[in-house]
Amino acid sequence: MTDRLSDQEVSELIQIVELKHIKKREAHWYTLGIPVNHYYSLDDQLNAIKVLGESKSPKALEYISNLNLNKQVDNGVNTDEDGGGRARFDTIYPYAPVRLEEVLEIRMIFPSLEYTIHPRGDEAREILDNAMNRLQKETP
Repeated sequence: MTDRLSDQEVSELIQIVELKHIKKREAHWYTLGIPVNHYYSLDDQLNAIKVLGESKSPKALEYISNLNLNKQVDNGVNTDEDGGGRARFDTIYPYAPVRLEEVLEIRMIFPSLEYTIHPRGDEAREILDNAMNRLQKETP
């Protein structure tokens, strides 16, 4: 992509990431002809983030910067049995929409004290980081 997206196009992509609109409304035989909503998927969200990363838009940069903010949250677990070791932290993305947040976050599972990562979490974080880096380089 070489041209900068308009603010309207950027807003529409942000709406996809935020899951603010339905993808389509359609009737099926199994719904007895009653129209049902089809929502955007995780793939749609990640593709929208990729396109935002190529947009060269200051509005996209602001949105992706905010979306990419994560914080470490103390989950109250220490690494040794007497409670004196290093504290463990979960990584959360408080500004990500619900479905995307679940994919991005890294949380500890009990009692194994291992971190759980969504199967597509690494991919999602890489797409988000790439979009952020590209926008920072190419946005006027």
